[in-house]
Amino acid sequence: MIAFETARLRVAEIDDESAAAAALVQVLSPNVAAPLPPSLQTIDSVNAAAAWIAGTAPDERLLAVRRADDDDIVGFVILRLDGGAAHIGYFLAEDQWGQGLGSELVRGLVAWAEGADAVSQLIGIAADDNAASIATMKRAGFVRDETVETTPGMVAFSRRV
Repeated sequence: MIAFETARLRVAEIDDESAAAAALVQVLSPNVAAPLPPSLQTIDSVNAAAAWIAGTAPDERLLAVRRADDDDIVGFVILRLDGGAAHIGYFLAEDQWGQGLGSELVRGLVAWAEGADAVSQLIGIAADDNAASIATMKRAGFVRDETVETTPGMVAFSRRV
């Protein structure tokens, strides 16, 4: 089970799919969903969220992000292990923006990866116009990686651990 904590966050693989589905609908406001993959942009109900969770690939892990002082889910991490690389995607509820939590979350992912024997590289992909996510990855030591395939409008960043 993948789990880690930071000063203000607790992150762990989901253990209650129905609670995660309800939280996913709440977190995915139009502004949160806009830069995410199309499969997340169309989630508009708990049933759609549950179907999306059930349809995640066997090598993907869905982690719930909670504030350390609360049990409410305020975001998610999607993590896919591929050989020595861990591909990460993350998003936080809109009311959590502007507090440095994205940076804290990514630094926590880096610290987790540094302690995971099977992970030698983190790879993150962001929409090329998502300046906040790109800046967050750069602050955490990620660099632009042209060797990672992306879809049009997306850019990849990686970091060795």
